[in-house]
Amino acid sequence: MEARFEEIEKTGLASKKLIDGPVTLTYLELSKQSRKLAAFLKSSGLEPGDRLAIAVADDVQVGSIFLSCLRSGFSLLLIDPAAKKTEATEIIRRAEIKGIFIDQELVDEWMLQDLIPHIWPVVKQKKKLISRLLGKKDQADSTTRNYPDCLTEFETEVARIRFEGSSDRSSLLLCTSGTTGLPKILQLSSKNLIAAANTTSTKLGFSESTRVLNLLPLTHYDGIISGLFTAFWNDAALIRVGPFSVPLLPDVFDAIYKYRCTHVLLTPSILALMMRLGEDMEEVFKIGDFHFVISVAANLPPKLWTDFEQKTGKYVVNVYGLSETGNNLFAGPDEESHQIGTIGKPVDCGALIVNENGEEAALGETGELLLDGPSITAGYLEQPAAKVNVGGTEWFATGDLAFVDPLGVFHLVGRKKTIIIVGGRNVYPDEVNNSLLSHPLVAETATVGVPDEIWGERVVSCVVAQDGLTSQDLIRFVSEQLSDYKVPREIHIVSELPKGRSGKVLVNELIAQLQQGSLQKKEETEAKVEEQVLQIASDSFRTPLSELSLATTPQSCSSWDSVAHMDFVIRLEEKFGVELLPREVIQITALDAAVRMIRSKLAL
Repeated sequence: MEARFEEIEKTGLASKKLIDGPVTLTYLELSKQSRKLAAFLKSSGLEPGDRLAIAVADDVQVGSIFLSCLRSGFSLLLIDPAAKKTEATEIIRRAEIKGIFIDQELVDEWMLQDLIPHIWPVVKQKKKLISRLLGKKDQADSTTRNYPDCLTEFETEVARIRFEGSSDRSSLLLCTSGTTGLPKILQLSSKNLIAAANTTSTKLGFSESTRVLNLLPLTHYDGIISGLFTAFWNDAALIRVGPFSVPLLPDVFDAIYKYRCTHVLLTPSILALMMRLGEDMEEVFKIGDFHFVISVAANLPPKLWTDFEQKTGKYVVNVYGLSETGNNLFAGPDEESHQIGTIGKPVDCGALIVNENGEEAALGETGELLLDGPSITAGYLEQPAAKVNVGGTEWFATGDLAFVDPLGVFHLVGRKKTIIIVGGRNVYPDEVNNSLLSHPLVAETATVGVPDEIWGERVVSCVVAQDGLTSQDLIRFVSEQLSDYKVPREIHIVSELPKGRSGKVLVNELIAQLQQGSLQKKEETEAKVEEQVLQIASDSFRTPLSELSLATTPQSCSSWDSVAHMDFVIRLEEKFGVELLPREVIQITALDAAVRMIRSKLAL
């Protein structure tokens, strides 16, 4: 890593932008920041190898801090700033974090003073300016000083950074949901990250002229590694236009033109939104600089894949990988591996299918997919990675079921594990069930993933509970414990769950009943359009009806995100028997706008 930074400092690359868009970060700014941060951390009594954390929304700060910590040998834990206090504090406690860069507004909310020796609030630029105008100064104590103001005394720092730590040492920590509901903390070494960047770069043809529009959060493996780190590794540029949301789609399309993007990194759910809402989208991708779309993190439906390529004339490269493994199989961009409906062929790794007996499966036989390669993690903070010995080689067990055809192309069949994937993010049913079961009136619960045309799957829970408890009560209850994407989109209170003779819940039968409508909520009584829209909004946004009004907007309702927005639209279309055009969907910026549109459609 130090050699990479020295190369930046010796060449004319310094003035080039690493992050481009409404906010920017040049390679020179990154290099200077990394030196000052290393000096500051040393002055605070911290040493390479210590674990630090970051919970910050600002992309530039996340990128700069991550790469700076990587340069100087610190291990950085990425925490979603939208995480709930209980989630964040549990992860921080178990990881034994010594210092955290954290958004100012989270300092009081998370109350970490007793958990972490060093807390560095990251104050938004606007707030910092107001504080200076008022004559306020940062505290002198380095354990609580604001970032990046704490670096000012190191403006002249020129000492060389010489971190001689092992490349196998943990450099990046990511939170993943545990199969028992307890989050796991994934460890990735700099060797893992460099191997992953080299594979992606070689296969996708990345170079210093590459300009990737990254629509994934930087707390996501693909957002931070496939996006930011791989761009850095290639002297390339990463384009960021803000946290992705439905109303942001016009800005996304504009950015492809404005910033001369060569690639777009996204999940299948974002691609589905583009197809659903992007009028005249084919014009966007006709610019000469654009190469192809990179789809990651979830299964890419063949129809979506085909429709996009036919509409735009551009390839979608389907990439398979896990946070634990990096991206390992690629369907495209070469024609040989670009087989729609598949995950392509392995690159820089071994891939093996084994049957239930642990033996190598025959061609066309479905079994568990095993991987072996330099980008694969050694494990988690508290346990090693799941490995399987086949033929004397230790293979990483993905938990995914697949088969390989005679041409050596791999086909993903399903999941051996019970993960629910919502827009590329993993949700484990047991984690949701444990949260529901902590309510004193809940006796039994089962959580499943049901197909969703936009998000791949949505979380649905069925609950056996005492009288008087409503689904809205439970949604509010679990919303205090779980991140928004883990909160069930629907909760059905039922008299009993379908079970087998052993007493185990029959998950497939439960899913079938949900799809057939036998567990659906009772139809709402006849009401005015306004009342019906408000009720649908309450269900979609998981917000009490009493807290909503026709003036409610995404800014005033924290759970009105892009997932909830599309859920709201789909429910409106189903309830009123109408179809909303893409431009109308984007124009729903308040509930009264939705009422006006429905009234217009119904000619009321």
